[in-house]
Amino acid sequence: ITQDWLSRAAQALAISTVNAAAIMEIDVAILDTNLPTSLLGTLIEQTNSAIALLDTSGVEKPVVARGTIGASAGVWGAGLVPLYEMFGTSLAATAIA
Repeated sequence: ITQDWLSRAAQALAISTVNAAAIMEIDVAILDTNLPTSLLGTLIEQTNSAIALLDTSGVEKPVVARGTIGASAGVWGAGLVPLYEMFGTSLAATAIA
């Protein structure tokens, strides 16, 4: 069951990451979670392998890298920080900074 999930999750993350790279011109996507370290490492490896197989004509292939926050990663999501800084309340921006 775990291998099937890893395969499907890696494929979905690969497609999402390449689509994000096409829109936002990112070089690296950080993947972090409260998954066990070994499982996260395998997911990252499989995601990067899946990215390598995708047709990325016109888009530089992004790399998926491991984050360091862990279980709090969803709250501290790097994509949310600029939004909070620009549009959030001063309290929200202070909490993230």
